[in-house]
Amino acid sequence: MIKNPKQGNKLVESVIKGMSKAERKRHFGVLHFYQEIPARKIKLLRKLAELDIVIMNIYIDKKQLYIPFQNEERHTLYNYVTNILLDRIIGKKLVSAGHLRLIVARRETNKFLNENFQAFLKEKTHFAHNLNIHIQIEPYLKTPHKCLQLVDAIARTTFRKLERNDDSYYQYIKNKVVEEYKLFG
Repeated sequence: MIKNPKQGNKLVESVIKGMSKAERKRHFGVLHFYQEIPARKIKLLRKLAELDIVIMNIYIDKKQLYIPFQNEERHTLYNYVTNILLDRIIGKKLVSAGHLRLIVARRETNKFLNENFQAFLKEKTHFAHNLNIHIQIEPYLKTPHKCLQLVDAIARTTFRKLERNDDSYYQYIKNKVVEEYKLFG
């Protein structure tokens, strides 16, 4: 969560500006943490840790899931996990009452599934917490929202810590993490 998304946008823009013209062209002006050189990853994470952000990680061992959630019902799992994340954020009072803006990468091309996702979350957050939520679904194939590029960096950093037992990048952001929560296990 970031209180001032403009700060996140400026951070991403500053890191992109530090790339050579050829690198910017090769990356289409987008940060992909997985593809970045270590020095750029560290620079990004150090600056990210200076922002007014809060990180909450929820992760799942997909092998422990009921088989339909791994395949044809994964959109239902996505809705469920996103709802849990919002519940935990609200329960820890990390957002003030009233309004919340949620920016998500569009996972589905099916309009019905995207509308279902929005309706599900709006109903759950309003009913359970009297919170009005604005959900902004960003097309993934176009340039992703800059704050989503920061989320990608956090997710990759956390994945590396959990899956490869390498917290060398995670060390830069660990003070911003308020919770790590494993679902189903």
